Amino acid sequence: MLATGKRRFVVCQQIAEAKRFSGDLEGALNTIEQVGEPGAEALDRLPPMIHEKLISLTPDPLTRWDSITLEIASIGLGLTLAGVLLELARTADAHSAFKAMEARLESVTGEDGARLWLRWGRDYAWFLSELLGQPQAADDECRRIRQRVDVADPALEAERLSLLYAESHAAIGRAATIDWKRFSMSASNWRRR
Repeated sequence: MLATGKRRFVVCQQIAEAKRFSGDLEGALNTIEQVGEPGAEALDRLPPMIHEKLISLTPDPLTRWDSITLEIASIGLGLTLAGVLLELARTADAHSAFKAMEARLESVTGEDGARLWLRWGRDYAWFLSELLGQPQAADDECRRIRQRVDVADPALEAERLSLLYAESHAAIGRAATIDWKRFSMSASNWRRR
């Protein structure tokens, strides 16, 4: 791959996400694993007109390599890795990846940091609720993210909606757990009669 620096991370993330979307999870994992070091940021070899066109086709602010930092690009790729591991149901690896990204997110600020926190929260809440069966822990994480990030910021609309979706899954899981406990108690009381 000719891309270097943060552009390398962004391009690999986009390739991995395309493979993930098409169901090629192992291919996505291989793409991420082959990223290697970003290398020194080279001068953009693209003609300015092509560079402008490529950037204009990128609606996601976190994949605009001309305006993000290397750290933001690296964390974005790490979140993609965590998501792929989640979908592969590699629980221990996914948990480690999520925790590693959480630690790195602690030092990230600004709008890009808020976007990454919301994306991390969405995927981690889903991981806790759906894969580990811990809807209350997922709900707690969503609440923690809401305290950390100004979710009323209009610039964060898409990420806010994604977090809301994760919160709804946690709430459904929590309700199902409560209903099952109530059912078990009712059945137990009925048998005693």
